[in-house]
Amino acid sequence: MNKFLRVGLVGFFLFSAAASAAHFGLFVGLNEYSYISSDNWLNYCVPDAGAMRTNLLDQGGGWVASNTTLLVNSAGSKTAIRAALSNYAAKAVSGDVVVYFHSSHGGNDDVTQANVYLCSYNADYTEDELATDLSAFKTGVKMIVIVDACHSGGLFYETAAKSLDEKELVRQAARDWNLAERVTARMTDLRAIRLKTSRRLVAKLIAPEEIGWMTACAYDQYSYEDDSIAHGWFTYRLLQGFDYGDTGGDGWASFQELFDFAAVRIPYPDQVPKDFNPTILATLAGTAGALPAGDAWDYADNAIEGATSLAPSGSVQTTAAHALRLDLDESDFFAFPVRKGVCYTFRSTNTVGGGDVDVELYSYSAEAGATLIRYAFDVDYPANLEFELVYKAIATDTVYLRVKPYFDAGTNLTYQLAYSIGGTVDSMALLNGIPTNIASVAQDGYKDFVFAVPPGQTNLAIAMSGGTGDADLYVGAGYIPLSAYDYVSWSAGNDEWISITNPAPGEWFIEAYGYEASSNMTLVATCTPGAATIASASNSATNATFSVDLTNGARVSIYSATNLLPAGGHLTWTLRSNAATVVNGQVALPLFTNVPGQIISVGKPLDF
Repeated sequence: MNKFLRVGLVGFFLFSAAASAAHFGLFVGLNEYSYISSDNWLNYCVPDAGAMRTNLLDQGGGWVASNTTLLVNSAGSKTAIRAALSNYAAKAVSGDVVVYFHSSHGGNDDVTQANVYLCSYNADYTEDELATDLSAFKTGVKMIVIVDACHSGGLFYETAAKSLDEKELVRQAARDWNLAERVTARMTDLRAIRLKTSRRLVAKLIAPEEIGWMTACAYDQYSYEDDSIAHGWFTYRLLQGFDYGDTGGDGWASFQELFDFAAVRIPYPDQVPKDFNPTILATLAGTAGALPAGDAWDYADNAIEGATSLAPSGSVQTTAAHALRLDLDESDFFAFPVRKGVCYTFRSTNTVGGGDVDVELYSYSAEAGATLIRYAFDVDYPANLEFELVYKAIATDTVYLRVKPYFDAGTNLTYQLAYSIGGTVDSMALLNGIPTNIASVAQDGYKDFVFAVPPGQTNLAIAMSGGTGDADLYVGAGYIPLSAYDYVSWSAGNDEWISITNPAPGEWFIEAYGYEASSNMTLVATCTPGAATIASASNSATNATFSVDLTNGARVSIYSATNLLPAGGHLTWTLRSNAATVVNGQVALPLFTNVPGQIISVGKPLDF
């Protein structure tokens, strides 16, 4: 299972020039901190920094050990980091290359967001301080900043008394932690101030456009790391770029080539690396190998932008065999047009190799990016390792299916994707008021469900009860609550309850999370529609008039029938809403002629 941490930025500045130019490097990796609880320490920032230094030293790009500094954990104080940068700023001249790699937590100052910062071992290293230190370098020095953000959304904003869980509850959906942009702006401001006092001094100092930046994700996204690779994913892919990133065919890779290789190989659609100033990133990094040919190395469809377009029909269609490779080709994306209210079935077939494939379904918009809305694993482990996913479309749109490998052994597998219009019940759906049994949830495991809330509901109640162990409830409006959530219930045991007033219409995702291994729970979701109250009723022989007061924007239908009971004991109701009119705020409903004792129902037909 992939593990992600919500932490800060990792950055390193790399500069290269002609073969005779000097190369300097500062590499900072911080798993541990003196001012952050050990519960929130990291795992792979130190390996990230060490491996990046080693690769640059070994790949013939011009870096030598004597011109590099490695600061990890307690050695990486703010004073030590700033002193190392100051030292290299004094030494480096035009044409030289300087590398600064910083892997740590990071964030911004409370709700004010007055400063964004990297974390050093003992204090925040603010954007103003970083801008000041970068501005000390001489013009002509090639600087490349690479930011591997373990949490660029700004989890660690101030208010030390709050726990991480409390902070998560009050955090903003997207917090502005765009380090590259904000440091560049600070450098521009500093340059403008200095111009007023000494143009000659400014002309000798580096300009913001002389710094190339890479970040592991956008400012409002997470950056993920994984035990299986012992690195952050962005750094891991950059390191692989030295093996396979030579796209120019000259046996070398620039930092831009490393970035381009890494950017399309992150196995999370909600982590999108960013780059800035590509002319600086064209600086040589070192020797590199070329990407081998073959389907297993085709990574164009690893991202939504490269998704293969397919259109399901009533009959089952099957793609040609697709190959996936564990170390490089992480997944295949397929784009499907869907219609509201229609069920679609997707399944894998003919999977061959050292493992199986799983599936994730995403919605996408320019505003929200990629949002995970469904997933499916093995049909029947271990008897049937293929997946099957039935999706009932919430809207007419395009959805993106991602097939990704789960390897038990080996490094390659092939599969085919079968797809069609059809299916019965959505694979993850809960029905209103209908309990469902959760057979088991492992410790730190989860089981997700989706519940469709129609318009005009006054309340959404979600309850879990019974069984053994300790499972909690997490709820997300429009997204699966894996790394964030809107509501939570985490009482001891399995008795959990969440009540949401006036829920927004649409899909609500509910997750049962195993705080401890749990089994045999009952989960039920119930939504309550807006009410309609009839008042000021009067009628004539041909018309009934009355007021209808609606709560929470409820929409109601108006029915009418006689009071005569037909065979079977039920009234035959006739919908008359289309015939009703509103006059002076009152509903006017034409009555049946020559039918005495007519009954009117607002909202739902009564069942006598």
